[in-house]
Amino acid sequence: MFWGTLRVIATGIGTSLAMQGSILGPLLFWLIFNVPAFAVRYICLKFGYKFGTSFLNEIEESGMMPKLTFGAAVLGLMVIGAMIPSMITVNIAVKR
Repeated sequence: MFWGTLRVIATGIGTSLAMQGSILGPLLFWLIFNVPAFAVRYICLKFGYKFGTSFLNEIEESGMMPKLTFGAAVLGLMVIGAMIPSMITVNIAVKR
């Protein structure tokens, strides 16, 4: 989410301002990207430290692990599918 979406949006905003000669470009990029990224890292660190491995044990006991694994697999396939158009180009000669 952060590297694929937020970084691209922040780069676009920062670059457009920087190309106009504004010092606000790099600063805005830094704020738009780093503030949410570090906030989520900090929250997830606290959450993970608090629950530890008991969280995974609870998921396994409740029967949610197969659903979680399936969801992760679907998300991974969606990411790979979205990367294909940006990484592969096909040139087709059309003749009328």
